[in-house]
Amino acid sequence: MKLTTERIKSFGVLAASLVTTVNAVLALIGWNPLPFGDTEAGVAVSLALSVGVDVWAWWRQNVVTQAAAIGHDVTANEKAAARQITADHTETAVSALVNANAAASEPVGLTDGELKAITAQWLADINAAQDKEGGTA
Repeated sequence: MKLTTERIKSFGVLAASLVTTVNAVLALIGWNPLPFGDTEAGVAVSLALSVGVDVWAWWRQNVVTQAAAIGHDVTANEKAAARQITADHTETAVSALVNANAAASEPVGLTDGELKAITAQWLADINAAQDKEGGTA
């Protein structure tokens, strides 16, 4: 239903734009289709109508296809979410986010020094165990 309404609005805007543009062209060639006695006033009104409708048609999002309707809804939802996020952001929230990102980027696991110390202890334990076994054999 929304798509049909949007299509009707879009074609209405297009029709109004075409009528005012044709009216401006007719006024430029010397035939004044508006019921004004003064030619300059007719041209000025026709041109103002044409420019106004053209700017309005250009400014307005013309939703004609189903894909455009979906895109329009997605854009509206994203803008609403962005306004909500912007309203919810405080300096505390931003610093908490920065701290969380900094903590997440710290390395996980053993450092090279810790790994060397563990390896040295492991090798010493193995050697001690082999010496103990060698002494009893």
